[in-house]
Amino acid sequence: MVQIAASHGEFFGPWQWYRGLVTEAIPNLQVNKSNTVIMTVGPEIMMEAVAKDFIKQGISPNSVYLS
Repeated sequence: MVQIAASHGEFFGPWQWYRGLVTEAIPNLQVNKSNTVIMTVGPEIMMEAVAKDFIKQGISPNSVYLS
């Protein structure tokens, strides 16, 4: 599964995925915690928040990558 999220919709067309703070979507995700890899890009403060929230949800820190 690939989850796509954005803080704003694209101005050139309808954005069909999640809109809002990425961290607000994390608790609602249904993932296999032992077989999940998190890769995130964006501002450093957002990536750190995303990593912390996924780790709180049970994802191994070794499976979280920031760019």
